[in-house]
Amino acid sequence: MSQHATENIAATATDLLESPFVPLSLLSAEGSGQTEQTSPWVLDDLQHDFHIETPYSFEVQSSTVIDRDGPPSQIDVNFQHVDSLESVESYVVDLQEGSFVVSFIASAPGLYELRVSVNGKEVSGSPRLLLVRP
Repeated sequence: MSQHATENIAATATDLLESPFVPLSLLSAEGSGQTEQTSPWVLDDLQHDFHIETPYSFEVQSSTVIDRDGPPSQIDVNFQHVDSLESVESYVVDLQEGSFVVSFIASAPGLYELRVSVNGKEVSGSPRLLLVRP
């Protein structure tokens, strides 16, 4: 995501924290000038009202058949506060069926960037900006 796009969204973070409704279009980084994705992996649509100290989970699924005899897929998750750059620890469970479940708990309110890649390629729907409220 470009620095300009991040700054534009971050500038409205305070207003969004006080708003009872956050348009999902503001939370998606799709169409931000990234190169076309070639990864068969897809990040679930995250339609939650995120709050601090509350556990959340989402799924990352493959849109193609996974070769069960091939090497295991490697998933990397980076969930970072946009202002403080503090990373949030995430927990990954490989369901062995072409999908992963990722869980996290944010401890501070604000705007976060979520990046997910599988086998070194960013998944469809990533990066994504998420607003965590108090």
